[in-house]
Amino acid sequence: MKDCPLTLAERRARVAFVTDAWMVGGGAERVLFTLLAGLDRARFEPVVFVLFNPGTNATFCASAEALGISVMRYDLSPRRFLTFLGEAVRFFRDIKRGKFEAVHSSGDRGLALIAARLAGVPVRVCSIHDMTGRRLRLDYLLKVVTQRWFATTVVAVSSAAADVVRADYGVAPAKVAVILNGVDDAFLARTSIDDAATCGAGNGRKRLVTVARLYPEKGVDVLLDAAALVLARCGDLDVHIVGGGPLRALLERQARALGIASSVTFHGMLSDVSAPLLTADVFVLTSRSEGLGVAAIEAMAASKPVVASAVGGLPEVVVDGETGLLVCPRSVVHGEAELDPAAFAEAILRVLRTPGLAQSMGRAGRTRYEEQFTVRRFASQYETLYNGRQVAAAPSR
Repeated sequence: MKDCPLTLAERRARVAFVTDAWMVGGGAERVLFTLLAGLDRARFEPVVFVLFNPGTNATFCASAEALGISVMRYDLSPRRFLTFLGEAVRFFRDIKRGKFEAVHSSGDRGLALIAARLAGVPVRVCSIHDMTGRRLRLDYLLKVVTQRWFATTVVAVSSAAADVVRADYGVAPAKVAVILNGVDDAFLARTSIDDAATCGAGNGRKRLVTVARLYPEKGVDVLLDAAALVLARCGDLDVHIVGGGPLRALLERQARALGIASSVTFHGMLSDVSAPLLTADVFVLTSRSEGLGVAAIEAMAASKPVVASAVGGLPEVVVDGETGLLVCPRSVVHGEAELDPAAFAEAILRVLRTPGLAQSMGRAGRTRYEEQFTVRRFASQYETLYNGRQVAAAPSR
């Protein structure tokens, strides 16, 4: 008697996750790893495709492989045309041979969506984490083409990001869904006393912490200006900046010029941000543009009050006056805010000088995390998409 083939409901659905370099340090990269770790492995078999091999730089690849997830690596650098061509052919072939039920494109410039459609993959998901819109011409054109005509669903990480997808990329509203990013709070249990000590715990000084890539849109220069104003009125403050990027030297010079270098520590890129978060008295995010704000969610998971700019998706994370304080920008042009350091300084001082308020905000933030931003809630919504069903379309605001 011939064995009957398993139906999709009876076997694990194969899902290809395609990203660029998958570097440690970025919020979108952490979100992808969190999603992979949170998938129901009894029902889904994930395979990761990393298109731009970063060589010796720290990536999530080894961590994914430690979870038993296959990782395929490519070198699709356009600077070497012949290599690019050969690797592109290999990538397209591997997607076709993989017999995937779904392909999830995350930060790969849409190549996955093109390959998946040519290979006949029925579910083609694209997730959008930023608010860049029309600013980058080549990226903009690629997003317009792939999101409009190659994706079956475009997932925005916030309603604010969904507005950009609809308005700037012209994606049909019925194809746009909002899935709020989730954070695994297990990392908070891994912090030792020594880890906490390296972040300044126990010295009697207040601790301001931010976790952000050192790029212009993250506004760390505004944070330093605000910190200088706070230190002028409250001298017992240490500022801890977690994150790497090309602006580090410039920001270090700014701290020296402001006369606050002795109170500011640049930690660089950390794969585990639990120690600085758990030792914070206030978490601050001075983003000029933000799709959602994973770092703010991590701070709320750690029961910390959050002071953040009221831009992009951050108002969908931080409830003003309840889980933290939102600072309105002076203006917003093409999705990027002009921020007021003095307004941030006032908000930071309010939290630091009102311990009861800070504690209640921390508790409310933890409750909001448990209600809105857990990994299971986040992963289950993506699992619905991979099974070929739609989640609720994003409402127009």
